[in-house]
Amino acid sequence: MMEKVKYPDIMKWLVVILFSILFLSGCKSREYTVTFMTSQEDVYNQIKVGTNSVKLPVPAKKGYDFSGWYDSEGNKYPEEYTFTVDTTLFARWAVKVFSVTLLDYNDNIITVATVEYGDSYEPSVISFRKGYEFIGWDHDLNIITEDLVVRPEYRKQNYRVVFLDYDGTIVSDQIVPYGEAAQSPPPLHRDGYVFIEWDQELYNVEADMTIQPIYEKVDFEFSFRDGGYYITNYYGDNKHVIIPDYYRNLPVIGIAKSTFEKNYNLESIILPTSLITIEERAFYNCKLLTSIGIPDKVEAIGNYAFADCWSLQEVILSSSLLRIGERVFSGCDMIEEIVLPESIIAMGDGVFENCSRMKRVEIYSQIIGIQAFLSCSSLGEVIIYDSVQVISSHAFYSCSRLNNIYLPVSIIAIGDHAFSWCRNLQYVCTDAENLENLQTILTNVSHIYTEFEIIASKKSENFIDID
Repeated sequence: MMEKVKYPDIMKWLVVILFSILFLSGCKSREYTVTFMTSQEDVYNQIKVGTNSVKLPVPAKKGYDFSGWYDSEGNKYPEEYTFTVDTTLFARWAVKVFSVTLLDYNDNIITVATVEYGDSYEPSVISFRKGYEFIGWDHDLNIITEDLVVRPEYRKQNYRVVFLDYDGTIVSDQIVPYGEAAQSPPPLHRDGYVFIEWDQELYNVEADMTIQPIYEKVDFEFSFRDGGYYITNYYGDNKHVIIPDYYRNLPVIGIAKSTFEKNYNLESIILPTSLITIEERAFYNCKLLTSIGIPDKVEAIGNYAFADCWSLQEVILSSSLLRIGERVFSGCDMIEEIVLPESIIAMGDGVFENCSRMKRVEIYSQIIGIQAFLSCSSLGEVIIYDSVQVISSHAFYSCSRLNNIYLPVSIIAIGDHAFSWCRNLQYVCTDAENLENLQTILTNVSHIYTEFEIIASKKSENFIDID
């Protein structure tokens, strides 16, 4: 017979079972939902967390710095937290701030501005630079997303340069960038005048300019031939004359026969750099002319071109001179020294005949002409270089002050009476290896009223002056 269970016992067991269920359910880990919002609408992440602490994520947002996570009541949460309830957190941001540094064209700082990410920056200043137009900055400043160093950009300003003729006619109208040079028009022609220069500097243009010519009134007569102009007459009375390089836009290449002959006013003259030829008697007996520089392009000087210019003291010959005519400088009593360039291949008679004050000559020319220095009674120093090959007859005739002379090995011929009447000539010197050859040459040369010894001597041992 089954034993009957009592009611109190049943209740006892029910309590035990219920307690066990509650105990077991309490031992199970609880989970919470944490939602991270980067804005009110945008979910960054949603995670399940237990009772352990978790490290909060660090989101990134372009142009902003993350400030931290906050709940809806504005409480900031630490970087690591233990959640006990479902939670929604909101990210807060601080906009990034960038610097914009403006420099001038010399990289000097104009100003430094601070600008929030994504904003634009409009400088209130521009960078001034003389002669240039400011056209902007070298960076786009509409949306700032980083620190910037900004430099100005320019373009050169242009200026108008107008060249006028003497009557106001426009000769040239040019647009010239700042700091550059205007281009000079061709030389201008004006009857009775020579163009000298423009009245303003053409280089480094810095403003609009109106430029006018400067003329000098002259009294030249011109004649066209051989592709250029010759001066054929001079009617003026100026003491100091400048001959133009151009006439009617063509070069002046010649001084015609007798153009300045017996001009007793002329004291100085500047010959054109374009000059090629000086014809015979061009300056004959210009007795007040004191100096002459033969331009580099001159190839020929005609007979008697400067003869009897009694006041002529300084003569500089062209390095391109090929032909020099008869007695070109004869009777020019004031010339004291001369250099004959190597370019000379033909020399007329008596080029420096009777230049009684001539003291020193340097000779590079291939030939020393007939009677070249005849009666140059003061000539005591003659330097003959090894480009010289021929000493013509009577070349140093009656050079009574000449004491000794060095003849290089290049000499192949000496004319009769080259040293006649050189009564003080004691030594004719040459290099030792040329001694015998020179003795042979001079043995066949006629001389009168001179006695000299032919010796071996270095060139530097030459030129013993005598009183």
